Amino acid sequence: MFLPPERRRAITALYAFCREVDDAVDGVSEPQLARAKLDWWRAEVANLYAGSPQHPVTRALAPAAAAFSLEPREIEAAHRDGVVAVVPVVENGSALGGEIETLDQFAAQGVRYITLTHNGHNDLADAAIPRRDLGDPESEHGGLSAFGRQVIARMNALGMLVDVSHAAKRSMMQAAMHSATPVVATHSCARALCDHPRNLDDEQLRMLRDTGGVAQITLVSAFLRRGAKPAEIGLNILADHIDHVANLIGIDHVGIGTDFDGGGGVAGFMNASEAPAVTRELPRRGYDRAALAKIWGGNFLRVLRAAENAATDGPVPAGRIETANASA
Repeated sequence: MFLPPERRRAITALYAFCREVDDAVDGVSEPQLARAKLDWWRAEVANLYAGSPQHPVTRALAPAAAAFSLEPREIEAAHRDGVVAVVPVVENGSALGGEIETLDQFAAQGVRYITLTHNGHNDLADAAIPRRDLGDPESEHGGLSAFGRQVIARMNALGMLVDVSHAAKRSMMQAAMHSATPVVATHSCARALCDHPRNLDDEQLRMLRDTGGVAQITLVSAFLRRGAKPAEIGLNILADHIDHVANLIGIDHVGIGTDFDGGGGVAGFMNASEAPAVTRELPRRGYDRAALAKIWGGNFLRVLRAAENAATDGPVPAGRIETANASA
């Protein structure tokens, strides 16, 4: 979610299109399923305002239009115009189906980053949380696989960001070193404050800094405080994690990655409409307007732009789908 203003109509959101290992459908390959999800969401955005005005999504976004936004300049324009920017991404590299060519198909659909793993190892990399129910050992590849390194190189060529959230520490460190562009942890927290395998320790955070990347603090309560439920912690704990990252590696390398669809939420910030509460909390800790702009998406746009500028195989696919304005 980027640069939340006080008025809900101008909220610009990031929608992640997830391909997770639990989504298997008989007779449908992982790449086919992921591409079908991307197409379905594109159609949903295009048709959003043609549906019932009582639909909860329509009520939440009205009266703004919505648009697929593939480039930083389009996201910035959407925010300026009070339009909801929808950025297509894929969570879990298993969606590639072991085929490097799938990356080009995803790029043609506008995918802007791919999360290397989800829970459970895949053929790209070891995950922070092995899936024992799937027979995962503690480590399968010792970090990245040879295929994982090939995938990162191709993502760099296509201008896609590499997302290291969910990756094991060795996977994350190797990805940051192997990638020609900064990597992003889209939804993780600081392990120094909450010792959870999904979080980033200080060595990992310094690696992100040294390679120009960004750590986006997530709202999953158990990652903010071990064993905590959403109602048991508030914005102060979220701010503590932001403080830790900003103080350790600098304000240019921290952001927020809510993960509302993955169980994210704390008391006072359970949905996007409550984002201004964070904007009110952080200045009490000394964050000025420029720092808030970086935390609320500016840093993410910087690394997205770096990936776009480093692409060697042509520009990011053009095109943006606008909906009709709800008030029209």
